[in-house]
Amino acid sequence: MARVTQAGLARHVGVTPGAIARAVREKRIELGGDGLIDLAAGTAMWLSNRRRRPRTPPPAGAGEKSAAAGGGDFWAAKTDREVAEAAMAKMRAAEMRGDLVRRRDIVLEFGTQLINLATALENLAARLAPMMVAETDLGRCQALLRDEHRAALTAFADALDPPQEGDK
Repeated sequence: MARVTQAGLARHVGVTPGAIARAVREKRIELGGDGLIDLAAGTAMWLSNRRRRPRTPPPAGAGEKSAAAGGGDFWAAKTDREVAEAAMAKMRAAEMRGDLVRRRDIVLEFGTQLINLATALENLAARLAPMMVAETDLGRCQALLRDEHRAALTAFADALDPPQEGDK
């Protein structure tokens, strides 16, 4: 049966010594004849007789201020942060599923495909020159140019929109 001072009981239950002194004055905690308190009995008396402050609701309109707007309202700022973190988690999940793609990746891929198209069009003359030399028919020359041009553009379009799973 350990006996402690008021300050010792306060440390044990995690409150200020003033709170214990107030409880002793108001006869919510009993002191022994030697001015000490039995630790187990004092803890039990504190837990059963302590007065808790009633929670007061915030003033009307106080929750409407956000910390970003300079209101300094802790709970609004916390709510804003939680909402933002939830949105980020949803975006990360969508990205992992493949529903979202980073803009940088799209720009890089598009740039690569544009370079491939430019290369194909630049090489068009070198590929067609041997065939065009032997052709005397103007319509046939135009058809060869049109077919090669269309093939380069079709390859570019196909590279931008690859077939998805389930497409035939």
